[in-house]
Amino acid sequence: MEPRNSQYVLSKLTNLLSSNENENVFRQYWMPDDITVECYDCTSKFTSFRRRHHCRVCGQVFCSKCCNSYISGKQIGYNGNLRVCTFCYGFYQNFVEQGRVPAADGTLSVAYHGNRRRSIDDVAAQLSHSPNFGKSTRKVSASVDLYGSTGVDSATLDVVKETNETVILKDPAALARLLARILEPDGGLHLETHRYYFRSYQDTFQGCKLVDWLIDQDNHTSRSQAVAIGQALLTAGFLTAVSNQPIFVDGTELYQPCDRTVIPGDTPDSETPEQDMEEPLWLREVVASPFQIEKRTSNSSSQSKMENRHRSGGNHSLKDFKPNQGLQVDICNLRENFAEHGTLDTDTLDLDTRYREHEEVYLDRVSAGYNLTPAWRSILQDLADETIRTVTPDLRKNSDDMDIRCYVKVKCVAGGNRKHSRLIPGEVCSLKLTHRKMATQLDKPRIALVANSIVYQRDENRMMALDTLTLQEEEYIKNMTMKLLQSKPNIVLVEKTASRLAQDIFLREGVSLALNVKFRVLERLERLTGGKIITSIDSMMTAPVMGTCQSFYVENPPEEQERRSLLVFDGCSPELGGTIILQGENRSILVKLKAILKRLLLLKYNWKYERSFILNEYGWISSKIKEKVEEEEDKFAISISPFIKVETRSLEGMVPEVLEGMDVLEEMEDEESVFKTSDKDLEKTMEIHPWCKGFIQEKLNQSADTPGVQNSVALFRAAGWRTGTIQKTAPTPVRAKRAIQLPDDHCENLPVLFSSFSSKSCHVYPNFCVVPWVVDMGMYGNYDISLGGFLELFCFNKDYHCPNKQCNTPILTHTRRFCHGGGSISVHMQELEAPIMGEEVDKLMMWKYCTECELITPIVPVTVDTWSLSFAMFLHIIFHENQLTRRGSDRPDAKCSHSLHQEHLTCFGKMDAVTTFKYSKLPMLKLVPPCTTPELPDIKVLQQTEMLEKMKVLKKHGSSIYSDVLETLHEIKGENADIKRLLGQQEDDFKEYRARVEKLEEQICSGTDQGIDMLQILEILTRDVIMAQQQWNKRLLSLNGSAPRKKNASSLPASVESSDPQQIKKTDNDTVKKFISTIMPHEKEDLITSPFPPGHHLIITLSGSHLDPPSPILVAETEPSSIIYYLLNTDAYQHFLADENESNQHLELQFSSDTAQFYSCSYFTKEFHLLRNEIFPGRGAEFLASLSTCRRWEAMGGKSGLLFFKTRDDRFILKQMSRFEFQSFTEFAPHYFKYIKQCKDSGTKTLLGKIVGVYKVGYKSVTGTGMKMDLLIIENLFYKKEVDKSYDLKGSVRNRLTVTEGKTDAVLLDENLVRGSCEAPLYINSCDKNLLVEAIKRDTAFLAIHQMMDYSLLAGICSGTGELVVGIIDYIRTFTWDKKLETLVKSVKSSGVFGGPAKTPTVINPEFYRKRFTEAMDSYFLIVPD
Repeated sequence: MEPRNSQYVLSKLTNLLSSNENENVFRQYWMPDDITVECYDCTSKFTSFRRRHHCRVCGQVFCSKCCNSYISGKQIGYNGNLRVCTFCYGFYQNFVEQGRVPAADGTLSVAYHGNRRRSIDDVAAQLSHSPNFGKSTRKVSASVDLYGSTGVDSATLDVVKETNETVILKDPAALARLLARILEPDGGLHLETHRYYFRSYQDTFQGCKLVDWLIDQDNHTSRSQAVAIGQALLTAGFLTAVSNQPIFVDGTELYQPCDRTVIPGDTPDSETPEQDMEEPLWLREVVASPFQIEKRTSNSSSQSKMENRHRSGGNHSLKDFKPNQGLQVDICNLRENFAEHGTLDTDTLDLDTRYREHEEVYLDRVSAGYNLTPAWRSILQDLADETIRTVTPDLRKNSDDMDIRCYVKVKCVAGGNRKHSRLIPGEVCSLKLTHRKMATQLDKPRIALVANSIVYQRDENRMMALDTLTLQEEEYIKNMTMKLLQSKPNIVLVEKTASRLAQDIFLREGVSLALNVKFRVLERLERLTGGKIITSIDSMMTAPVMGTCQSFYVENPPEEQERRSLLVFDGCSPELGGTIILQGENRSILVKLKAILKRLLLLKYNWKYERSFILNEYGWISSKIKEKVEEEEDKFAISISPFIKVETRSLEGMVPEVLEGMDVLEEMEDEESVFKTSDKDLEKTMEIHPWCKGFIQEKLNQSADTPGVQNSVALFRAAGWRTGTIQKTAPTPVRAKRAIQLPDDHCENLPVLFSSFSSKSCHVYPNFCVVPWVVDMGMYGNYDISLGGFLELFCFNKDYHCPNKQCNTPILTHTRRFCHGGGSISVHMQELEAPIMGEEVDKLMMWKYCTECELITPIVPVTVDTWSLSFAMFLHIIFHENQLTRRGSDRPDAKCSHSLHQEHLTCFGKMDAVTTFKYSKLPMLKLVPPCTTPELPDIKVLQQTEMLEKMKVLKKHGSSIYSDVLETLHEIKGENADIKRLLGQQEDDFKEYRARVEKLEEQICSGTDQGIDMLQILEILTRDVIMAQQQWNKRLLSLNGSAPRKKNASSLPASVESSDPQQIKKTDNDTVKKFISTIMPHEKEDLITSPFPPGHHLIITLSGSHLDPPSPILVAETEPSSIIYYLLNTDAYQHFLADENESNQHLELQFSSDTAQFYSCSYFTKEFHLLRNEIFPGRGAEFLASLSTCRRWEAMGGKSGLLFFKTRDDRFILKQMSRFEFQSFTEFAPHYFKYIKQCKDSGTKTLLGKIVGVYKVGYKSVTGTGMKMDLLIIENLFYKKEVDKSYDLKGSVRNRLTVTEGKTDAVLLDENLVRGSCEAPLYINSCDKNLLVEAIKRDTAFLAIHQMMDYSLLAGICSGTGELVVGIIDYIRTFTWDKKLETLVKSVKSSGVFGGPAKTPTVINPEFYRKRFTEAMDSYFLIVPD
């Protein structure tokens, strides 16, 4: 007996409500009273006072408490009511709530309730009532439910027109997920202990509490909907009522959750969100925008209604047709199209000839390595041709699959003669009848198809007495078999098994019986014979539909062959399908032939439709192009289409050939597959269970009645003398499953990136209406649809609307885009003033339009074969076909020879609507992440002219210094020995300097000592010139103040006296000035001014020690990198690195010049040194040279107000760090070093811009100026890149918009990217997208662990090279108290409390920031499958 699950009761109610028979007819199949001793539900024993009651649905016997509900007779045409059990009545109530009513044909229909908003995990959804509920199918193809977002087909709308909202039951899997949410400890429903009739029930809740919880989860859920959801949980067995009432009550009624396992069969394929079939692909109903959609208020323009305009005759009805939005062309004014070259028959012959050549080449490449003989090649081709002519699936019916291989089975029969291979219009299966006396040959048999089993089976979750089972089983089997035999079947096929009693009854009645029939065989027979699968004999209230065929016979194998017999059902409708018998070889060869035949069927089947499509669009291929392609055939990948040529990839491999859905592998006997059990395994199987072993080895010194002995005995009995491991059975021969591998066909799968948007959608734009996502379309298979089906359902269907619920614009204004292999196909729609053909003819028309020549092909109706072409193949042709041109393009007077698909628009029209498909190349970007070992510029070597110029400048500076010295000495009054001595010394120094300079000039001019050595010599010369200026200043000042001070009025002798009152007043003022100068810093006045730029210092003191000689490195006040450069070149730095006992991580140095003091601190000195050695191996000198000089850099886009510097070679950027950032980095640094090293050692890509040093620098000059800042040095991601447009992306659109008016180099932000994402998205290939996504996930997870947030992805677009340079920057900011306060303030401000739309703050918790950042980056950069 079938268990009373949802499928069982659903089938029973359907049959009962659709039956017109009297109730008394069903009595003969009730369970007899005399063999029923207890209630089926509560197991209460029947007595004289507890009477028996039969349920009119399931036929079981219950007590009055469990069978006290009634079904209204008005629903089924009875005067009275039908008494049913509690369980069946609950399902009947659900039928009433769902709007299921008896239709005209006696079946139950479901009322359509429009596009009601769904909530609470879509629990209010339709419960499938298909007879194949729970059965796995091969695959889904051309189906309205797969693509349709309109919700219901026209047939359903015609039958039911109810408008009231109704909550519909969800499948058990969805209810199980909802129950899990209800029972969550956090956020779920609180379970309590309640008392009911003096008993305490733990983990219970009141019905009203569940209703309130459901409403809290979704404000759009009404109370009646929540009650219906509770009823669904109760009916499906996920809840139980303490009072055992079947109705869910919104009150104090107590309910308790139940543990129920949802088996795969309980979930309908079309409703399960985990399965690929549920998603409506690129047109799915539920659309989640990757960007935050802001609510906008605007006056939506009302759509004017369509007016029917009738025009008489003429071809000028296309005058308003604009094939492209940017193309303003009047079709009526186009040039006259040229005369067509050749006739249709000639073009057809040319195409057929091209196909036959392609078929031969295709078979050679597919069968390479399988030794396909010419005889078998001819047989396979003949069988395939006959099959294509005979089997014709009707794709206009949603029930038919697109792939012909679903309806053509290939059966391998070992032995025999190859000439006997044939196509049978019917089904052939390897089965045998249960008894040899059963009929093996019948003409026009009546065939019964039974799913499940014919056995007695009680509810699997209920225990019952053995005597009750013995009493009821025989009676039940008799009732079930007699109910089936009333339909007078000749053959009964059962999916699983049948009891011995049932087999004997069928044998006695002369019925042939076969067991263990695969369900897909039953499905094929249901289609071929016209019968209906009986899901449960017990639920049959009316006579089942029997199938039939012309003949049935059993084909037994010869005695010398070891194979099973074949059941042949011959003479079915040939257009519905058939079975191809392959024989004449051994099984291993036949399996290979089967795989080749399957591929050949697809090849011929596709050509049937592709040929019609090419003829409709007036396409042809010239002989020159055909010869060129034939010469290069081996360069291209294998393709089903003769016109799609794609070069073979180097990594193209072999993949298993998909044969028959789940039946991919062919079973073959393999002697080598028989395994043998080793002796050790046999010993292991005899291992004693620990409980048994303990009892056997235990010494019994106590009485058997003691608790210890009793416990040991109980454990021994519980173990049942079982071994500790799983008992291994003796080895038996197994049927090895082998996959036949054929070369991969390029056209079998087409992954495309689909998106949809409308620039006129005020509520959605600039976001996508349908978020770009990748659809892997299988040709005539998964996620595919016919070309005509796509056009009629999603283009010319006025009931079809945009899947995005927020979009209120018609589908005519939308642009749908398919991207693949570096190209895109845009689908545009347009409405004309009048029908295309001048009259309202409801026909699908097509033509081609050349945008260059402005010529169109003749407008022709779409044929049936063109309508049935795979939409995936249609896209394939436009993406990859570039050989075909329009007919007559090789004529001398031809006006157009452009590619028929990539340079023409493919246009379809119906009535006054036009749909165009336009191909265009995509601007693909190549991802450039940060390099593991960044490039460093070579140390600049001056050319000869540059050295001479530098030498000339130094010569001039030195000469000016010595000239000033000589002038100063002559201005000093008086003659003494010191002045004479200084004059002589000046003359000697100047001569020595001139000789040194002249010698260097000779070396430069001679070309010797070029390069870095000469550059160092010039630096030393510069140092000596500066030192000479400083030394002469000291000598002149040492002349007891006798030297005059230039250009300073206060330098007059103090001994000068004057009696002039004005002079006295001036002297007083000078006294005040001197007093102020004693407390204020003042500038040191030099007699000999420096000829070098101000702010450049020569360091003469290091850590209090005078340097002799000082380093030639000059430090500039305005260039912080020069301070760091000097630090890294000191001996103290090298000693610090070499000292292994140094415990301090940081190195501090103070140094000074004659006019300024400098401070520099290197943080994590050794760690950064090791890091630089890792990423700049052997390039330490180049790194130092890059830091020698820098310039101020105004970074665009930053809001922090911190300073930025860039080295003059553009290799590194110095960024000032705030106090919080510096504190964060000191804690984060050890983890950063470890992470970067792990990434480099493992070869893992990271997008983190590499920080190569952190320093504190400062200075103070005698003039009072100074500076102090913390700096980090990070690589410049745009080094040597000509970036045209750059973005700073954080994953949020709140205040993330840059006004670009009047700015050419502005850094754009997130909202700038979002606003242009529809019209000009950023496309990258699949490899780069995977690398980007994985690197971002890995890096952001690392940053989130250490509480880092507010980082950005810097992206630069190089239009010239087509590169996308990316890297993560600003990642050293932790979520400290100031950021938490900022988040709180912005959250309140942006919550909408003070008006305006609600937006998430930019700065949020690190984990939330990571999720938002990752999702946003994934949506910003779109993948183009290839």
